[in-house]
Amino acid sequence: MSSRVSIVGQLKTKLATWQGSTAAQRIPLFAMADVAGRLGVVIRLDATTAGPLAVYHLGGKLYAAQDTCLHAGARLSTGSLEGAVITCPLDGSQFDVRTGERLRGPADQRIAIQPVVIDGGRAFLQID
Repeated sequence: MSSRVSIVGQLKTKLATWQGSTAAQRIPLFAMADVAGRLGVVIRLDATTAGPLAVYHLGGKLYAAQDTCLHAGARLSTGSLEGAVITCPLDGSQFDVRTGERLRGPADQRIAIQPVVIDGGRAFLQID
């Protein structure tokens, strides 16, 4: 009986500290203090399981968006950013970096978006 109580206690402790699915991967990005006052593209990531990504700081929030145009193959983060709209420097396709929605072609698909999680004053890219 005493070992069963011990197991229940251990299970409660594990559940209280569990951070979610073990299938999710968290990639540390930066301390939030490092982006204070910076707007637009704050980091570009090439080596992720989600492919090339750019992290944007807009209106106090962080957004991670695919950094490759689906039509021209250009690095989107080198294009012009107006508000939340990034324009491909090669073909003029436009995407909303908050949602990935394609706003103007010739690209005909949305770009991928990955969640950014803030934990303990640090930003993490979460890839499921």
